[in-house]
Amino acid sequence: MLKKVVTGALVVVILGTTSVTGHAASSKIPSYRYARNTTENYVKIIQPSADQNIIFENNVLISVQVYDNATVSLKIYKQDAVKADKVKIEEFEVDEKTTIKGAVVLDDKIDQGEKFYQKRIKLSPGEYAIVSEIKDKDGKKQKPMVKKFTVKNKDEEVTKTLKDIQSTDALGNLLNKE
Repeated sequence: MLKKVVTGALVVVILGTTSVTGHAASSKIPSYRYARNTTENYVKIIQPSADQNIIFENNVLISVQVYDNATVSLKIYKQDAVKADKVKIEEFEVDEKTTIKGAVVLDDKIDQGEKFYQKRIKLSPGEYAIVSEIKDKDGKKQKPMVKKFTVKNKDEEVTKTLKDIQSTDALGNLLNKE
């Protein structure tokens, strides 16, 4: 009897250890850490992060790291702004296929030699794009870097989710299911 209990416990420990080891070995490593193009050698947008496309705060932290003594012109465009908002709408051509259009809500410059830029700005709900125009240490223009993200109203999203949960009637569905 004792032999069966010890053997069973040992099997559970071994299985538990292999599942933890297997999970650790199979964890996904984000590809963006290893995929590097020439632009990424000069600028890395830290916040909003690469996997953060929707932000539920209107007070947004913008963090950029600059490498290799590059000079960076940083603009944030509100893409869903319209002329009725009484703002100037600008266009920026990234390449032949991509044009960013919207109201400029931030226009800053990171000078050569600066390694880190951080600013907290208040943004209204909407679609945004961060555009980094880059010049290397020799003043040669590099390919612009673009990061798009959405700002949503946190209170509205929480209220909407709570209403969705209340309308599902999960307990009633479970009791009536036959």
